Amino acid sequence: MKLGIISINSHTKVLNPASPLHSYVFQQFLKKNGYDSTIIDYKPVYYGSSDVAVREPLLWRAQRPGEDLKKHAEDLRRWSLLYEDRKVRFDKFKEFVDTHYVQTDKCYNSKLLDEEDPGFDCYLCVTDIIWKDNPVNGFDKGYTLASKCMDGKKKIAYTASRGAQKYHPEREQTLLERVADFDFISVRETSFKEYLEELLDKEVPVLCDPIFLMGKDFYEDLAKQPDYVPEKDFVVIYLAMNQNNKLVKLASDYAEKHGLELIELSEYPDDANIPEGTHHKVIYDIGPDEWLWYLFHSKINFTNSFHACCLSMICHQDFISGFRGGDKVDNVLNMFDLGFRKIHTDNVADLEDVPAIDFDAVDRKLEAFAKEGADFVLNALAYLETHDHKPLLTEEELAERSKALFDRQEAVRIAEEERIRAIEEEKARKEAERQAAIEAEERKLKTKIRHVLGRIRRALIRFLESL
Repeated sequence: MKLGIISINSHTKVLNPASPLHSYVFQQFLKKNGYDSTIIDYKPVYYGSSDVAVREPLLWRAQRPGEDLKKHAEDLRRWSLLYEDRKVRFDKFKEFVDTHYVQTDKCYNSKLLDEEDPGFDCYLCVTDIIWKDNPVNGFDKGYTLASKCMDGKKKIAYTASRGAQKYHPEREQTLLERVADFDFISVRETSFKEYLEELLDKEVPVLCDPIFLMGKDFYEDLAKQPDYVPEKDFVVIYLAMNQNNKLVKLASDYAEKHGLELIELSEYPDDANIPEGTHHKVIYDIGPDEWLWYLFHSKINFTNSFHACCLSMICHQDFISGFRGGDKVDNVLNMFDLGFRKIHTDNVADLEDVPAIDFDAVDRKLEAFAKEGADFVLNALAYLETHDHKPLLTEEELAERSKALFDRQEAVRIAEEERIRAIEEEKARKEAERQAAIEAEERKLKTKIRHVLGRIRRALIRFLESL
């Protein structure tokens, strides 16, 4: 059975080091358990066809000013500062993929997957925010295994995620129809499990990210010493997507207090509010393997990254987590009873009250979660080796769930209309009360004026009579 893996890899606008990493880890996990697989070199619809926008965003954005000229100027300033480093970072991501992946010779997008069959018997879409509802493009056909070449093929979703965004009601039916055609599905976050179980009326397991399917030794062997190695001990600050000035201040104060160097690895390091005078080094021109080296050799990692937290747990690195949109970081911290490592303060003195991490307890949980995830994948593959593709929902069940979805959406729509109507009625009531109050005041004023005029008239009459 030929296995094809599709996930977020190097074709990502953010150049998050974990993106190409988790696909490689999953492929190595399969290999370790006797399964050969091929990673599909895939560009999602929101990535576009050209690498220029990602490798050289300065050139790409200079030609697209948009309506917000202030934001455009900020983008140009940022990418001019990172121009050369960004190209190096992109090239190192590509080098990591070319060196480590067993992947397709051809690079695919959803359109090409509709036209050509890469020749796989079973497709596995693997982790991260692959089932998000893009505001412009909706659900990516490749990531939801809905391309024509995948019709009738065996399908497994391992720890799919939707991210922080909710689904647009008009596209939920599309997701239902695509997910219904899978043989096996699992998700990464509890909130997504609850959503899909209501959508499908099927049990959906929450499993560990594939990053947990390989152990500490694997990552330490994969880590590569970078060009810049600090002469003294250091602290890492790595922010993914969301800026967090509190966490930055906490990391810089911690570094200053303990006489450590502060290493900044974030995607947009010029956004970081580093206090003046902090011994601060920006490292941007690195690949995923060098990123691992810094995470594993720091005294402590300050991060809002899901995967940086996971890797810190695996390799027994102290870490502090900060705010991140969505619930994926909270979910994994709670899985390991490490919710106390998410800090909301910027006062370094508060860290003294944070309990130490019991890595023995973490290891026990990690072993159990990894076994659960491995069993799901391996049992699904073993079953599919001897069975034909069988969608999660029959045509009758899909029709029932479609009706249930429609009814739910209608109930939500009606409730929303009633909510809006109640708001409008309340506004109308208050406006009527306001108008009534105004009219009452006007009547009182008119009455008062009449009384005053009456007194003036009577006084005038008395005056004239007295002449």
